[in-house]
Amino acid sequence: MWTRIIAIAAIIPFLLLAALVSALPRTPSATSTPTSPVQLSMPSVRVVFAADAVELSGVVPDRLEHDALMRRAVSIYGRAKVTDRLRVGVVANPAWLDAALLPDLRGLSRATVTLDDAHLQVDGIAPSVAASDLLAARLRLLSRHGIRITNRVVVDPG
Repeated sequence: MWTRIIAIAAIIPFLLLAALVSALPRTPSATSTPTSPVQLSMPSVRVVFAADAVELSGVVPDRLEHDALMRRAVSIYGRAKVTDRLRVGVVANPAWLDAALLPDLRGLSRATVTLDDAHLQVDGIAPSVAASDLLAARLRLLSRHGIRITNRVVVDPG
């Protein structure tokens, strides 16, 4: 009889410890994987060309991308004609994001470029069919970056 009492008494601390551990709140371990991955927004860049100058706006993932886009714009239009409204934010850094995707809009009027989610859209008015064709040829070269390109530039009828 005493042996049974001693055996039961020896088990009681383990039972109490198991009850305490099961009552503790669960926290994810360092090796556990989240149930759903965090989805980051895609970067977006907008370029507005007017009065022979450009304004860049939008959100890019880091300072390197910001600086590359600004260098490209300055190389085309000149430092004095580029306004920087780009922000660095928490967005994805996809392979298609490349400063080379900013086309030269000189010669167009009311021109905008929007780069968003692997899609480059160009809007504006070309002064002639030749200018429109030249832009279209430049945009075709950009398609090798694996993005979709929409050219909505129209020729000035006047």
